[in-house]
Amino acid sequence: MSRGLGDVYKRQDEKPDLVISGINHGPNLGADILYSGTVSCALEGSMLGYPAIATSLAGLSCELENFQFAAEFMAKFVKKVKEINLPPKCILNINFPSLSGDDVNGVAITKLGTRMFTSDYDKRLDPRGKTYYWLAGQLIQYDENDGTDINALRMNKISITPITFEMTHKSIMADLENAFCKDGICDWF
Repeated sequence: MSRGLGDVYKRQDEKPDLVISGINHGPNLGADILYSGTVSCALEGSMLGYPAIATSLAGLSCELENFQFAAEFMAKFVKKVKEINLPPKCILNINFPSLSGDDVNGVAITKLGTRMFTSDYDKRLDPRGKTYYWLAGQLIQYDENDGTDINALRMNKISITPITFEMTHKSIMADLENAFCKDGICDWF
């Protein structure tokens, strides 16, 4: 069926029901989400007012069947996510273990964990000949607490973590006001 230019203009007012970023190759766990293009894409969708999901396959070598399982899960998940009302500024960060569907041990609703890496960097050249540095550190410590995205993957579970781009640490704002401002005026320097 061919569409005319008028049909395109009629559809400009249509908006997506949901933004799904991914399925990314590689995990987006803990604070690593701050560096993730996959998570950033979903956050951008959320900032524009759309419900959004970031999806990642957590493994260094990922087989096609693992992506296929993740895609099949997401097709079912999208239908289920309609049953909840995602709050504004919230995205769901979903990490799949890089396993076949038969080896996945279920789903866990999680919080972000913590991972620490060595501070190793590789000096590289981009296609235009400009130098950049690639973080190449090795994992030296990780959060073993239950309830984290990291631990869920260690247990071969799909991790679903609700996150937000609202990163203001509100609990310290009053202390900062008291320390640096007098009568609402922060003009001490």
